Amino acid sequence: MFKSVVIIGASRGLGKALSFFIKEHLPGAKQILLVSRKIDLLTANAEKLKAQFEEVKTIKADMSMSADVFDLTHAIKSFNADIVIYSAGGGPYGEFVKKDWKDHQWAIDVGLKAPMQLLHSWLSFRNPTEAGRFIIVGSRIAESSPDFSASSYAATKHGLVGLLSSIQPELLKNNNKAWLFSPGYIDTEMLPPNASARHNGAKIMSVETAAQALLRWVKKDGPWHRILN
Repeated sequence: MFKSVVIIGASRGLGKALSFFIKEHLPGAKQILLVSRKIDLLTANAEKLKAQFEEVKTIKADMSMSADVFDLTHAIKSFNADIVIYSAGGGPYGEFVKKDWKDHQWAIDVGLKAPMQLLHSWLSFRNPTEAGRFIIVGSRIAESSPDFSASSYAATKHGLVGLLSSIQPELLKNNNKAWLFSPGYIDTEMLPPNASARHNGAKIMSVETAAQALLRWVKKDGPWHRILN
């Protein structure tokens, strides 16, 4: 059913893992567009995927830059993406007031503003009779509870819940859906070495586990919010 896939934040972590499992779970996918600000890592990933897809494209884009996000809206439209997966995000780790405001602003721009803008554009150009999915990666921990030392990151994840839960009634008669995937702790660079989860016995899943769970959820066609423990 889904032929064109866009993964934003595809150079490493969950985004990278997703790109290598797409064909296993969505065998009809023929095109994939990989987006990241780290073009060298993106190019290496793309080379490994060329045997799986009819077309593999890469775009260098920084989701904290308004111009890059604007250009990406047009690239996604031109690609006629059936599925967009937004896995970019992050933020400063430490006491809120001791971090520079520019670092909090970066977290807000990348974690909330950019996915909102891209989702708005995608829904605007999609034919409502054709099936499509715009999936944003949230956080089981940060979106529902305080996340000490990661306040601006938590603010973006709380914001995503508010956004996506609020627009669900608007999409009832639309075959294009906006979904939220909320995994627990994942073993990536985003989980700092000094994070309490790495030292208090918390469950930390691999990126492969999270990626396959996301794609199985897509095949099952919902529900709109998948919380992965």
